[in-house]
Amino acid sequence: MKNFSLKRIKEQLEENKIFFEIIYIGLLSFMAVFVSIQANNISDNQTKIMEFENTPKIEIRSKQVYNDTLGYRYKEKWLIYNKNSKLSNFDVLDTKSFLVYHEKQISTRDSIIFPINHYINTSGTLFDQNEGLLYEFDNEENGLYFRNLDLATKQNGYLQINNYIKISYSTVLNNNIEKYYQISPIIQEIPLKEWEKITNLFIDKSESMVSLIEIDSTKFKKMIKNYRY
Repeated sequence: MKNFSLKRIKEQLEENKIFFEIIYIGLLSFMAVFVSIQANNISDNQTKIMEFENTPKIEIRSKQVYNDTLGYRYKEKWLIYNKNSKLSNFDVLDTKSFLVYHEKQISTRDSIIFPINHYINTSGTLFDQNEGLLYEFDNEENGLYFRNLDLATKQNGYLQINNYIKISYSTVLNNNIEKYYQISPIIQEIPLKEWEKITNLFIDKSESMVSLIEIDSTKFKKMIKNYRY
């Protein structure tokens, strides 16, 4: 009886051999796929960490320059820093500046906008380093011209300068990067689409382009009148 049971068990194992082989192969395949997925996840995480560690972090600060004798601001400086990793080939590729006039009797959405010619002096100081302070530039004497014009027009409205820049650099991973920023009246990174809108606005209004050194209150009033009509 015992021999019969062992014989029967052996026969059943032989009959199910293919079934067990299929299960075994399936398990091996599953383990191979699982190990591959885990390896890819580890690789992806390592790549992300490496990219983060080698991605420069750009920071822009502004600094007001005051005339101690007269007691007011006459120039604005901007300082561009890299706070992470290293970079090379840093450059300021383009700038866009606008003189924005908000009249008291109309809404902000109807503000009058003039492109400004050479408001920002991009021939600043490029520091010979790839971390820390990279670049420093200013608006030359345009801050003083703006102040004088702002004081002369305060009765009917107020003025604002909007500045934007486009920068580029290369990372240690040999990626060529372009970034876009608004640098006044606030400092913030902006997307490419926003930069494109700003560029198109600058082109569309190019016939109304101004230079602050050439504008006084009388000329500005004429500009506003011509803008409306």
